[in-house]
Amino acid sequence: MCGICGFFSCNAAGLNPGEAQKILENMTMCLSHRGPDGHGEWLDADAGIALGHRRLSIRDISPAGAQPMHSHCGRYVLTYNGEIYNNEELRHYILKVKEQEPCWQGHSDTEVFLEACATLGIHRTLELCIGMFSFALWDKKEHRLILGRDRFGVKPLYWTVQNNTLIFSSEVKSLRRYPYFNPEIDRNRLAAFFRCNYLPDPLTIFADVRKLRPGYVLIADGMEVPREEQWWSAREVALAGVANRIDCHKEALDELHHLIQDAVSRRMVADVAIGAFLSGGVDSSLVVAVMQEAASRPINTYSIGFEEVDYNEAPYAKAIAAVLGTQHTELYITSKDAAELIPQLPQIYDDLFADSSQIPTYFLSRLARKDVMVALSGDGGDEFFAGYAQHSLKIPFYRNLPTSRSHLYQRMHLGRWRGMDVVPGGRVPSSYFVQGIDDDMFLDDGELAQFIDTVHYLPGDILHKVDRASMAVSLEVRPPLLDHRIYALAWRMPPHLRRACGKAKWPLRHLLNHYVSPELTERPKQGFALPLLSWVRGPLRDWAESLLDPARLRREAWLSPEVVARMWKEALEGRQNMEQIWAVLMFQSWLEMFVKEK
Repeated sequence: MCGICGFFSCNAAGLNPGEAQKILENMTMCLSHRGPDGHGEWLDADAGIALGHRRLSIRDISPAGAQPMHSHCGRYVLTYNGEIYNNEELRHYILKVKEQEPCWQGHSDTEVFLEACATLGIHRTLELCIGMFSFALWDKKEHRLILGRDRFGVKPLYWTVQNNTLIFSSEVKSLRRYPYFNPEIDRNRLAAFFRCNYLPDPLTIFADVRKLRPGYVLIADGMEVPREEQWWSAREVALAGVANRIDCHKEALDELHHLIQDAVSRRMVADVAIGAFLSGGVDSSLVVAVMQEAASRPINTYSIGFEEVDYNEAPYAKAIAAVLGTQHTELYITSKDAAELIPQLPQIYDDLFADSSQIPTYFLSRLARKDVMVALSGDGGDEFFAGYAQHSLKIPFYRNLPTSRSHLYQRMHLGRWRGMDVVPGGRVPSSYFVQGIDDDMFLDDGELAQFIDTVHYLPGDILHKVDRASMAVSLEVRPPLLDHRIYALAWRMPPHLRRACGKAKWPLRHLLNHYVSPELTERPKQGFALPLLSWVRGPLRDWAESLLDPARLRREAWLSPEVVARMWKEALEGRQNMEQIWAVLMFQSWLEMFVKEK
């Protein structure tokens, strides 16, 4: 995995070479944690284009995989972050068009992707790719820059236009190294953040900064405002599945097993050591089981535990590892560990973020990185196979309420501060909500909730969390269940199959039963729950109260001191979910960092 950045000036006069080179180097250096194995910068001052890259060498660790990379024909230059898992198929398509094998410089997926773009065109290449990626492709002939992002948003890409210059990067902190960029916090987006403790794509906390949406490309040619084009639609694939259900359940389960085996085996290809996260839940256990089945020796697995028994799932992971025969390592997190990490969270997670499972995700990534450079995860199973509690609930019907089921679900589920005006004067923008869903598209309430969670919660929370935590320690995380072929198949399964026998994710459970006894995984879903209350009552108390000081809140003028004080009191008394007050603590800590850097 890597970090990318750059800028494209629409000014006909081009760039000052010396100044542009220094800016590009500063932006690139800011991403060194994403790619400690090398860096590269490419600049065409006359054309106004600059591309930067930080390299984490996973496939073809030789100099032949260095970036920015030039196409064989010389027309294109690419800076790329990600992995393409069907290289051989892409090579076949290229050969079919060129009728002659290209003179490959190495065996990196970057080179294959770039040559496919040059030979097949960008849209056709993206349609053929199985992978996770974000990229910037410069077309010298058309004087055009194309930014792109994968189907589900596994890999991030931020962009902004400042003074007629398009600036982009894998992380916001790199954008801020551009000297003429002066970001401003948007009060309405801050209000949106406090609905669910993250900001969904395309929103960021800054008024002029956007995340490129999953399944989109952004095209800038210097003649007009950059335009977004959708190259893949999660909604269209889901609706196609609804219209073409699989009648035979055995056929569906057999195909799912085959696809998961294929998805896992493709993601086990690397020129470096590889392992897996193992929480002991259904998703990660199934991924590990399939990995171990395909491996010739015990794979490395990793899990996190807590001293507090009510939050500790490490024994389950250890038991499953023993059954599967993996080389297992676990780490127990203490309140002291958390207290040492928390001040670093705003820098690690960059754009404002407050899912408290960010803490164990970071420690898990750091633990794995001691042995491996690649880890497989179970992300995506809940969204694709009805794993959350809301996927089995009915959306309340209000006869006289002039709103759609989609909007009602989002108002109810994606709003943790309902009835509390924590950001005075802030109004949640419409772009916070998933648009374009009519009531007749998803008649099953659970499927409607699944789709919304897939395009809102999955990229905005889960994938953001994992990317920042893993990249902070230079670890590449690959989620096999987030294969678009598995997504398409899941939507062809009728709702009663995904939730068969009254159990969430029944198809995944059914397959997992081939490898381990159900007794090891049949327990209530817990996720990465944390003992936050005991921590903030104890070793984090002084830190928290300094950030929540009413005088400080009044001086900063972003949050309501009265609302925050009430929430803090209720949290300490155990009458309120700690996730709400955690969002305040993360914003206050993030704001402190932002003000200092500004």
